[in-house]
Amino acid sequence: ASVFAYAEWLGINLDKDADLLWIARIGLVAPLPFPWKPCQAADDGELFFVNFETGESVWDHPNDEYHRQLLADESAKKYDVAMLAEHNR
Repeated sequence: ASVFAYAEWLGINLDKDADLLWIARIGLVAPLPFPWKPCQAADDGELFFVNFETGESVWDHPNDEYHRQLLADESAKKYDVAMLAEHNR
């Protein structure tokens, strides 16, 4: 996936939040946490992830939720600072 496609999938507004693209960049190269492993569906070849200790399987990378939360936190910081600056004018 491209950085821009992943950024949009995470919820980054490319017009307003290009400064947060670093989150998509690190998300695309994030290693799988132990004990997750990538697997491929037999019917369509789609990639999914399996935790071989718990048996859980998911379609999204196990770290995607972390990167969504990181985006939410960084967005909140960014817009809180902007609102504070506007309020202090």
